[in-house]
Amino acid sequence: MSASQSRPKVILRQCDAYDPVRIRQILNEGMEELGLRPHGRTLVKPNLVMAGPMFRHAHTRPEFMEGLLGALQDRALPGAMKELAMGERCGITVPTRHASEQAGM
Repeated sequence: MSASQSRPKVILRQCDAYDPVRIRQILNEGMEELGLRPHGRTLVKPNLVMAGPMFRHAHTRPEFMEGLLGALQDRALPGAMKELAMGERCGITVPTRHASEQAGM
């Protein structure tokens, strides 16, 4: 590794509950530590494989998404983030809009 390259950084944080406010705080702190500021067209892919009563753990929880979207908005400099969008394509031929609704998004 050259002197101009830095080693990858991993941040591990504990979060005892799916509390969007706490998740937002943790993600804000992590992005600050990494020096990240969203800008331009920003896409979030929530990993929405499938949702519904039989698939309660096959997707990112809406509380996490709420915290993440809030943190991205917090970290963006005024006017820097032109678009914040969610993009996904679900598995097993279920329409993404259906899985999103079932997941509570």
